[in-house]
Amino acid sequence: MKNDVTKFVTKMVVLIAISVLVVGAVNHFYIRTRGYKGTDSVRLRFESCPRGLNVINLGTSHSECAFGYDGIDGIKGFNFALSSQDFYYDLEVLKHFKDRLAPGCVVILPVSYFSLGWGQEDIDRQNTDARYYCLLGYSSVRNKSLIDYIKQRFCPALFASRNLMLFTLGKGKQATADQNVALPGSRFSEAQLPGEAEKRARLHMKFMKGNNYANNLDNLSRVIEYCKTNELRPVLLTTPFTSFYNDCFPREALAEQWSLINRLCDEYDLQYFDYSHDPRFSPNPELFNDSDHLNIEGQEIFTRIVIDDLKERDILSVEVD
Repeated sequence: MKNDVTKFVTKMVVLIAISVLVVGAVNHFYIRTRGYKGTDSVRLRFESCPRGLNVINLGTSHSECAFGYDGIDGIKGFNFALSSQDFYYDLEVLKHFKDRLAPGCVVILPVSYFSLGWGQEDIDRQNTDARYYCLLGYSSVRNKSLIDYIKQRFCPALFASRNLMLFTLGKGKQATADQNVALPGSRFSEAQLPGEAEKRARLHMKFMKGNNYANNLDNLSRVIEYCKTNELRPVLLTTPFTSFYNDCFPREALAEQWSLINRLCDEYDLQYFDYSHDPRFSPNPELFNDSDHLNIEGQEIFTRIVIDDLKERDILSVEVD
C-alpha cells in the first residue's frame, strides 16, 4: 500500500515537472515570435522612454495621436497617452515614470469632451486594465486579477488561444519601440466624414454624465496635486477636433465642461489651452485621420504650436545648444 502511494506521488511529481517544462518551453518560444511582440508594443514603447524629459503628455487616444516631439530643438518629450486612459491611470503612469522627468518638467493633462463624464463602467468595457500589469505592476492596476497578472507577466502562451499558432507561423505584426501611433492621411473622404463624426460624437455624448463629474474631477485634482508636490508644471489642454465633430455637441454641454475646467484652473492657478475649435485645424479635415484624431501631418503642426505657446507663456523654458 505504502509503495503504491509512493509510486503515485512520484508519477504526479514527474508529470507536473514535465508539464512545467513543456509550458516553459512553449512560453519561451512564444514570447520570441513576431506575433507576441506585436501585442507587446505598448510595453516596448514605454520602456524606450528616456530620462531628463522636459515636457510630457498624458491622456487618451486624442493626445496619443496629437503629440510627437521628435525633431523640435531643445525639446526632450514623451507621449504617455493611451487609448481610453482615464485620470486614475494618468496619475499611476506619472508616478511610475517620475524618475524620467527633469525638475520643472511640463506635464500636459489633456481633457476631452468626455473626460469629466465617463464612468468606471464605460472604461471597463474597453478592457484596458490588463495592459498596465506589464507597464506599472500589480499594485497599480485598478481591477486586479491574479490570474490576469500571471498571464501577462509570466506565461502569456497559456492564454494566447488561436493566435498562438498564427503568431508561431510568423503572421503576427512585429512591434517596435516607436512611440508615434499617429497615422498618415485620412481614413474617410470628406463626404464620409460628417457621418463618421456624428457616430463618434454620439458615442462620446453617452459618456458625458454629470453624476461622474465629482469622481473624475477628484482624480484629475490628484494628478495636479502630485505635479505641484513634485515640482512639475501641470497644464490642462484640449486637442483639436474637426468642425464636423464639434458641431454634433450641444453648446450648453460644452459650456458646462469649460466651466468645470476653468473652475479647476482658478483653484490650482493653472493655464488651460483649448484647441478644440482652433481655426488652424477644425476646418481642415486633411490634418485629421478621422473626425477627432490628428494624423501625422496635423500632429507635427500641432505639437510645435503647443511648444511655442508654452514658451510664450513662460511655462516651458528651453535651452538650445
